[in-house]
Amino acid sequence: MRIRIITCHDVYNAGASLQAYALMQYLKDCGHEVKIIDYKPDYLSRHYSLKAVNNPEYDRAGIREIYLLVKMPGRIKKLFSKRKYRFDAFRKNALELTDTTYRTCEELKNIEEADLYLAGSDQIWNPIFPNGKDPAFFLQFTEKGRRASYAASFAVDALKEEDRQRMKEWLKSFDAVSVREQTGAALVKQMGLQSQRNCDPVFLLKQCQWKKILPETETNKKYVLLYDFDKNCVAEEIAEKISKKTKTEIWSVFKTEICDKVSVMYAGKMVEQGPVDDIFYAPGHPYTRGLLRSMPRVDAESYERLIPIEGTPVDMLNPPEGCPFAPRCESAMKICLQKMPPYVELGDNHRAACWLCVQEQMKAQKAAEKNNEKTEAGSHEGEK
Repeated sequence: MRIRIITCHDVYNAGASLQAYALMQYLKDCGHEVKIIDYKPDYLSRHYSLKAVNNPEYDRAGIREIYLLVKMPGRIKKLFSKRKYRFDAFRKNALELTDTTYRTCEELKNIEEADLYLAGSDQIWNPIFPNGKDPAFFLQFTEKGRRASYAASFAVDALKEEDRQRMKEWLKSFDAVSVREQTGAALVKQMGLQSQRNCDPVFLLKQCQWKKILPETETNKKYVLLYDFDKNCVAEEIAEKISKKTKTEIWSVFKTEICDKVSVMYAGKMVEQGPVDDIFYAPGHPYTRGLLRSMPRVDAESYERLIPIEGTPVDMLNPPEGCPFAPRCESAMKICLQKMPPYVELGDNHRAACWLCVQEQMKAQKAAEKNNEKTEAGSHEGEK
């Protein structure tokens, strides 16, 4: 069977790239002739753009030119970065794309005929982003062949009425609808349509298949990696059993009380990492502190109010050049919006990527230097 897949395959995001590869490879292993449609609309093609103005405040005549001139050196550097090179290499070597690159849904109407057109996976139907409103991701460019989705995600648990009606009309043309989350299945049901839940495509491949393409880890130390997004007690219990059996540490991408080390992630970047006690009782990053303030505590008074993190999550399709948490950070400085901060060592095996930490470290160093100068001056006076 000839199959063509449309998804967000080239957005410089690890999850997006891996799910695209997994679905393509699984279907190929089933004996099908599979290609990913190289769909690159303008809103998905701004990564590493030299002419993009990410802040509307600077998108004005006269100011725009100065903004781009100031940004140019850093953007040219990123254009030749290892990160971009690796993503480009993965796309070129691992993903089998259509020979033609399509920029609009109208252009897609000229695509070669296939037996099955698949939409998915990942957040292709997220109404917050342009792709969730793009008819191309709902396969509206063709009436030939069969149309279906696989593990597609809305990424929300409620839709505006206008979004619901539009998506309903588009999904009515599908032969089968597959979604990734229970919330997605509920949204489809509200449209009066049927759907099936399927796991993310990355779970379709076996461990040995992933090992063929994944690079070696940068540490020689063995550990159990816990990726527990919603604090699933079963996942924690399994991690503990494996840890005890293999006598290895537990590393967690999210906060958990059973691990030796915690990695705090925001917008796909590790903003803080350290021992459990350091993260919970001496957090260095504003996002980590915000998470802890918004978490209910067992020892808290019943009337204690939780403090939510203000603002909305970053647009992962168009991530900011600086710290991804800066737009929501109440302590953000200008440099936070312009440049990613380096990691600062806050203690033994405890580090955070934050310009505030950099600033505090510089102040501490200056204070230490002044004390040393006073001590030396005092010793000289004593000698006299």
